Amino acid sequence: FEAKKDSISVAVFEKPFFWENREVRVIFLINLRKGNLYLHKEISNILLLLIEKEHLLDTIAKCKTFKQFIEELKAAVL
Repeated sequence: FEAKKDSISVAVFEKPFFWENREVRVIFLINLRKGNLYLHKEISNILLLLIEKEHLLDTIAKCKTFKQFIEELKAAVL
């Protein structure tokens, strides 16, 4: 499959659920067009940061609006 356009979808759950004995609070669905290796690396670095620093994941999981989510995400990576 090949994406027609680059996009990222995010699902944030008010009540976490467990999948394979791990708590899930946020799911990212990433679609990138072929040839976007640089963008893939940048997104992977951001996701790794969120995994390594759980307090950042806690912060974005508590966001109530998309604008707040983006602001917190930007603050975390800058």
